[in-house]
Amino acid sequence: MKQVLKTITVLTLTIAMLINYSYAAKKKGINKSSDGFKRHSLYSNSTSVLNGEMVNTFFRTDGSLIGMSKEVSFEQIGTVAKDKIKLQYLQNGYIIAESIEFTNEEDESAFYIKLISDTKTIILQVTEGKYVSEFKG
Repeated sequence: MKQVLKTITVLTLTIAMLINYSYAAKKKGINKSSDGFKRHSLYSNSTSVLNGEMVNTFFRTDGSLIGMSKEVSFEQIGTVAKDKIKLQYLQNGYIIAESIEFTNEEDESAFYIKLISDTKTIILQVTEGKYVSEFKG
């Protein structure tokens, strides 16, 4: 149970960091390219090209896979979730800053959508193409 909680914590921090890093890189005009393998205290990650797409892969300190993430278009999210996000957020002054898909080691995927307004930034988690919740990282 302790390992599961540690993995969830690392995953949460990783996703939040990835979203913020990607947004900052875009704002600064940094061109994303393969940056090799980076070690951190709780995990390691690498950036590479897989099937023509830039992919970030995350590993535990023992080398086992945590998961992979990649930037996606908002249009790739399920129709039910898109409609909920448009109605609840986009019509109320939020804009989409970034969308990523994260697939864990068990091949379960979720989308994370970073929305910004004049006063607030939030991250939404979309699962099964229809369930939308605010991501608390």
